[in-house]
Amino acid sequence: MNVYATAALIAAYLFPPLPAHGDEPASTTLAEVTVRPLDRPILYISGYMREYSTLRTLSDTIFLFREKAVDFMLPVGSKARHFRGWHIPRLLSSKSYYRFTGPEGLDSVSDHCNVHFSWSDWMELPAGMRLSGAVAGSGNVCDTVRGPRGRISQIWKRDDELVGVHVNVMADTLNTRWMKNIARRQSAGVDFEQMSLGCMYEDVDRDSISPDQITDCIMHVRSMGRGYDLRLRGCRVQPEIETYAELYVTDKKYISVKEAKRLEKNLHEGVPADIAAPQRAPELPPEICSLVDKVDKIDRTRIRLNIVPDKRLAGIKDLFSTRPSAWQRIMSVISPPRYILNSSAMPSRH
Repeated sequence: MNVYATAALIAAYLFPPLPAHGDEPASTTLAEVTVRPLDRPILYISGYMREYSTLRTLSDTIFLFREKAVDFMLPVGSKARHFRGWHIPRLLSSKSYYRFTGPEGLDSVSDHCNVHFSWSDWMELPAGMRLSGAVAGSGNVCDTVRGPRGRISQIWKRDDELVGVHVNVMADTLNTRWMKNIARRQSAGVDFEQMSLGCMYEDVDRDSISPDQITDCIMHVRSMGRGYDLRLRGCRVQPEIETYAELYVTDKKYISVKEAKRLEKNLHEGVPADIAAPQRAPELPPEICSLVDKVDKIDRTRIRLNIVPDKRLAGIKDLFSTRPSAWQRIMSVISPPRYILNSSAMPSRH
C-alpha cells in the first residue's frame, strides 16, 4: 500500500462522509477513560473553610467563628515519591471572630485570642476508599454499615454519580483511617466524646472514591482538652473543646513537582484577594452575622491609644530597679492574677 492509499484510509476514518438527507447518522459508544499526565503527578486542591469552635470551662466560655482560605498538595503519581506534600489544610489567609462569656454573663468580642483550641487545623482529606457493597453500582441507593457492637458506623448515599458518606469514627477502629491525625491523639490521652466526618464526592463511576473527586467535607469533634495543658484561670480540669468545620473545594488541578515545590515555598502566591464563600455554602446564622458585625466595628486605634506604656521600658536602670522581688515572684505562682473577660482581647497569661 502506497503513501497516498494510507493517507486516504486515515482521512476516511477521521472524516467519515456525511449521511444523506433523511438517513440516521451512525453512532459509536466508546468506553470512558481517565487521562492523567505523567509529568503532573501532584494534585493541588484549594478550598474555603469555615469553623465554629467552643472552649468551655466551669465558669468561662470562648466561642470562635473563623473563615479560612486553605490548600492541599497530594502526591498521586510514582514520580512524586520524593515529594510528600500535605493532607491537612495549609492556612493561606483567615478572619477570626471571638466571643468571650464570663461567669457573670458579660460578653465581649475580639478578633484575637492567645489560646488556640480549634481542631480544624487537624482536618485532612481522606485517602482512596472502597464504596460499600450497596452503593458500588449505580442509581439512587442508601446503605448503613454497622460496627462491631451494632452501632451505626457509616451511612452511604448515592445519587447517580454523586456519593455522600457520613462516618462515625468512634463506632469502629477501622474508621480511624478517615481521620488519622485526630484519631492518633487518643493514644496521647485525649478523651474524645464525638468524632465524625462527612464527605461528598462527584463523578463516581467505579467502586472506589479518591481525593480528586471530593467536593465538600464536614467534621465534628468534641473532646476534653487537646493533649496539652489548657487549664485556664486556675481550673483544675481540662476544658471541653468542640469544633464543627466545613470545607468547600473551590479548585482542583494537577501540577508538576517543580510547580508544587514553588507553591510550597511561596506561601502568598495562591492567597486570594478576599475570602469569599462559594455559592453552595449555606448562609451564616443571624447570631454569627451579628458577631462578625460587632468585631468589624471595633475601634482598634482607640484601644492602642488607651494602652498605658510601661515606664520601666524607658531605660535599663528603671527596668532592673523595679524588678519584682523573690517573694512577689513566689506569690505570682501560688496565686496567679485573675482577669476579667469583658475586654477587647484575652490577656497573654491565663
